Amino acid sequence: MLTQREGKYPHFIEYVKNFLILLLAVLGFAVGSFESLYGIITHFEEEEEEEEEEENHNKSLIY
Repeated sequence: MLTQREGKYPHFIEYVKNFLILLLAVLGFAVGSFESLYGIITHFEEEEEEEEEEENHNKSLIY
C-alpha cells in the first residue's frame, strides 16, 4: 500500500503531530487563563487608583 509508512516506527509522525497539537491547546488555554486573571487584577488596581484620585480631589476641595 502506498499510504502505509515504512520503517521501524510507522506512527511516530502521527504521535508527534498529535503531541504538538495537544501542546498548542494547553499553551493556548494557559495563556488565555493568565490574560483573564491579569485583566481582573489590573481592573481592581485601576478602580483603586480612581478611588484614590477621587479622594485626593475631594480633599483638595475641602482645603
